[in-house]
Amino acid sequence: MKNWDETKTFRAMVVNRRRLVISAFLLVSMLGAGLRFFRLANQSFWTDEISSITTARVPLGEIAERSASLNNSLPTYFLLLRAVIGDSNRNIEFRARSLSALCGSLSVPVFIGVVYLWQRRWGAALLGGLLLAINPLHLWYSQEVRAYAVMLFFGLVALLACELAQGSRGSSGVMWWLIYLLASVTTAAMHKTGLVFPLACGLWQAWGVLRRRARIETLWVHGAVRYGVYQNAPRDVVSTIVRHGISGNDACYMWHTYQEVVRCRRNIPPNDLCIC
Repeated sequence: MKNWDETKTFRAMVVNRRRLVISAFLLVSMLGAGLRFFRLANQSFWTDEISSITTARVPLGEIAERSASLNNSLPTYFLLLRAVIGDSNRNIEFRARSLSALCGSLSVPVFIGVVYLWQRRWGAALLGGLLLAINPLHLWYSQEVRAYAVMLFFGLVALLACELAQGSRGSSGVMWWLIYLLASVTTAAMHKTGLVFPLACGLWQAWGVLRRRARIETLWVHGAVRYGVYQNAPRDVVSTIVRHGISGNDACYMWHTYQEVVRCRRNIPPNDLCIC
């Protein structure tokens, strides 16, 4: 009878702990989302954000060249942004920034999962998520029309998928490796600095192979990521990123885009703003 009571007490403690962890997980995630969407449209666009909107709205055939010459980047983010903002300028600040805010918000729970898989301690994982949720730099980039918050989200998904894939077997392991492959290629396609995520995963996997804690056959996935990024990066865009600056015509085009945004917000006739 005593052993039965102890078992019931232990089970109740486990259930209560699980509820506490879930509640804390949801609270930290909601805090991160609330901070990132709070007053999202409060400030007007600045130069780099105007450049992003300008690039997303050029004809589809020109978006790759514009992303390289105006933003020193591949066109992936601007194609996503194009689908979000369309041609309308109504609530443009909120709609344009919502992509970064959404990815920044989702980064918090994903980061909690990554830290838990590293430490196997919910306290450390929730603390890591809380620190990311209130991180001023991450908040800043999560409220900008730039690719950095989106890149970080897919990078964290790649880290999470890599950790889960290493601990899985069969069809589950294949699924997580495929998610890792897609997330790694996507984060590198968002911004060139996103390559640090698959590089870190590859090095950590190689270290695990040397210590006989990982299977050597899984290393091919990291090679596939490098091949995918190399094959899908347009050569002309990459060369343009290296050599191009912003010409006078590009600057003029950006200024006209800014004028159009201001005109629609303030209901000013078009001719009253055109100075370029």
